[in-house]
Amino acid sequence: MASCAPASKAPPWIAYLASEATWQVCARHGRWLDNRREPGTGAIALAALPEVIEAHRQRLLMERRLGAGGRAAFADAYALLSCWWNLPSLRSPAWHTRRLALGPAGHDHLRVAPLLFYPEAVRLAQALAARERRRLRHTLADEHDGAWLARTADLIDTWDIPADPALHTLAIWASHHPRTSPPRKRAPATPPPPRPAPGRHRPLPAPGTPTGHDLDTTLGERSCLPWQLGELHTTSLTPATNGWTLTSRA
Repeated sequence: MASCAPASKAPPWIAYLASEATWQVCARHGRWLDNRREPGTGAIALAALPEVIEAHRQRLLMERRLGAGGRAAFADAYALLSCWWNLPSLRSPAWHTRRLALGPAGHDHLRVAPLLFYPEAVRLAQALAARERRRLRHTLADEHDGAWLARTADLIDTWDIPADPALHTLAIWASHHPRTSPPRKRAPATPPPPRPAPGRHRPLPAPGTPTGHDLDTTLGERSCLPWQLGELHTTSLTPATNGWTLTSRA
């Protein structure tokens, strides 16, 4: 996609930015850009949507702190939000409000969809990462998992998204990240790593093979979920013809 730079400082040639998605947020210039080339489809100003800029900063902070596991958490959250977007009955009213704030740029619903649900995707990614942290430490007991699910349900409720079907998709994600028994205790060959300094975080390992979470992989390749934005829109929870359903675990 074309890089974001003020027109007065733009070079005489076109610069392009490689991204793991077909869109990107530029917090520095307050713009959202994608790979569209049609006339009138340039960068979208985000002055009316400061929550998107703040969400992007929070995402970068999470991924910088947690590494590959943070990137995987956002990819999974993005897949979940894409699924909810594909089902109009699961769309948050806030997304419609943001679309209206974009003016004419918001007329192309599918183009701006990642921009509209970006704040919720980042917040959900933080919640997924919190569960992953406990799971990988083998401290995710039944009561902890139940409390986490209740907190996440409360979060989804604040977005005015129907909780039950949304939680069903969340259960599909959790099935890919099951609780495990702690390994048998044995005398460590080397001393455990020191605790991180105050204000620092240990990296969060990514599930699966490390190569699936390199910086040059796409969001879809990083996620354990199959849902893609814009796939098989349907007006209800009834599965679309030849499409996925909310009970699919593919």
